Amino acid sequence: DEDELCRGDRLHAFVCDVTKDDLLENVPERSVDIVTLIFVISAIPPNKLKQSIENICKTLKPGAQVLVRDYAAGDLAEVRLEKKKSHRKLDENYYIRGDGTFVHYFTEESLKGAFETTGFTCLEIKSCDKEIENRKRQLSMKRHWLQAVFQYDVVSAGDEGGKDETVAVASSCEWENAEEKSEVKSLFEEEKETQLEEIEIAAGVERVSVMSVHRENIHSEPSTGTMVWSGSRALSRIIVSAGRRFESRKVIELGSGCSPLCAIALGEVKADQVVATDGNPLAIEMLEENLALNAPKFDSISSVLVKKLAWNDTDDIQDALKLTNAEGFDVAVASDVLYIEEAIVPLFLSAGKLLAQNPSSFFLVCYTPRRAIEERAILAARKANMKQTKVESDFEEALETQNLKNSMRMLQFCLDL
Repeated sequence: DEDELCRGDRLHAFVCDVTKDDLLENVPERSVDIVTLIFVISAIPPNKLKQSIENICKTLKPGAQVLVRDYAAGDLAEVRLEKKKSHRKLDENYYIRGDGTFVHYFTEESLKGAFETTGFTCLEIKSCDKEIENRKRQLSMKRHWLQAVFQYDVVSAGDEGGKDETVAVASSCEWENAEEKSEVKSLFEEEKETQLEEIEIAAGVERVSVMSVHRENIHSEPSTGTMVWSGSRALSRIIVSAGRRFESRKVIELGSGCSPLCAIALGEVKADQVVATDGNPLAIEMLEENLALNAPKFDSISSVLVKKLAWNDTDDIQDALKLTNAEGFDVAVASDVLYIEEAIVPLFLSAGKLLAQNPSSFFLVCYTPRRAIEERAILAARKANMKQTKVESDFEEALETQNLKNSMRMLQFCLDL
């Protein structure tokens, strides 16, 4: 039965960095018939690939086979990375993604070369190409992978009479991979859900171009930071309308998500420093792309800084404070960040640590009203040594001008010095 097949003497799971950890500490020497490397070697730095394959070789029987499936040069994901800022490309077909991970895209020649120089013969290699269409939006996604079978030809001198211990394994490349399907699905969903909006933050100011995931996908999209919410739209207009409250001040936005609206608004009202933050690497990547998209229209974007900041993460907070020479920010702003109860306390603890220790610093939150949300925010503020203050009249007037008094609310806090 299933339990019998999964007993401990048949399976051995372990964590290993194949680029440096000796596999023989967990796998007996020359004991392995088949190795599968499914989207593995693309994550290995090119300068460590040879030593990683040699590490695997120590576990292989002569004639053992290695089954590989990985990214091919020209894949849609590489094309996207190629179009991004130049610092994403580290070497030929080698990039750093927005989440900080690395990826290498192989040609048939580079993949064969990596294995043939370490004692393998290529039994079969082919390109697996798929074109996925979204007919409704007239989008086409071209995905490319390489699939290969390599045989380890080195025969140990200790074999009796040089006996060939080649293991008969089918060389067909028609095996399927669940990760490929998942990865295709993920990229396809990302593409088909993306929308481009032109959003007004003030009369007479150019509209802001924003690429985001449509909110109709809220129940299927794991990250709300990839969407643009009403609070961000409202807060950006409040900032422009009450610009004197932010002019010449150091301002940090918490939980920016992919929206560049508040950062651009702060730049337009001549804030002394603008730092947009989020804890989600994907949201950060989309935010950077949206800022770059608007750079030709808004000169102030050149001075906007984007930082990863997970709420109440000591290292992230210290990194942000370094931008102010440890003096702290004059203002912190946030929008639609009070919807997850467990996140409210970390949010306020972060704001309390980031604000400058002076009576004029404040934390402004714009949010969609929900049941008991104000009480939770006020209690969280107390835990962060902050107290609620009256919302400035020009903030309230700006909200009323937008006819949002019934659908949006604001809370303002300062440090309890």
